[in-house]
Amino acid sequence: MVRFFTVLVIFLSFNVNSQTAELALSMNLSGLNDGVITGQQRSFELTVTNNGPDAANPTGDDFFFAGTTLIGSNDQWVPDILFELDVINSPPECVFSGFFIDPLPGQNPKYAFTFFFLQLQANQSITCKGFYTANFTQGERYVRWELHNNLANDPDLSNNNVELIFGLRPIAVPIFSKFTLILLVALFLLITLTKRNKIKG
Repeated sequence: MVRFFTVLVIFLSFNVNSQTAELALSMNLSGLNDGVITGQQRSFELTVTNNGPDAANPTGDDFFFAGTTLIGSNDQWVPDILFELDVINSPPECVFSGFFIDPLPGQNPKYAFTFFFLQLQANQSITCKGFYTANFTQGERYVRWELHNNLANDPDLSNNNVELIFGLRPIAVPIFSKFTLILLVALFLLITLTKRNKIKG
């Protein structure tokens, strides 16, 4: 699978034509700034905009794509960050796929996720919706989405990448539990009664 993907990228790199399509990639992930919660599914949107002047893949004979860098996995072979397509709310033009690299002995596999696009006219955008789940329990995870437009010239590559940092949400630890609070109140009342009894005596 990895070998096929590599050959595919090499093939597309030689399929450059005289068209110019300035593409831009943007993403919006719910709750990312607040920190992720292990195992909790959240939503994301990925948008590709063609600022022109020509169509991306004008003939429609091939495709361009936006994909992640390689993502690690745990001992159960579950990716640290899992991306999935929202089939109901995404347009049919959003073709989604995922693959993994067979691990070496003693290692876990690496995953990658990709959106494929057949064509995008000038001054148009396409937004794909999906879900992401963080499956790691410590540290941070870094994922980079990259837009590859090898079917037309792109004069500005600075907006073809989105870098994401997934950090765990801090767990709020209460200073006092209910049981501890009850003990403190009881202790306070006991001290107060003791002082009153001494004053009366």
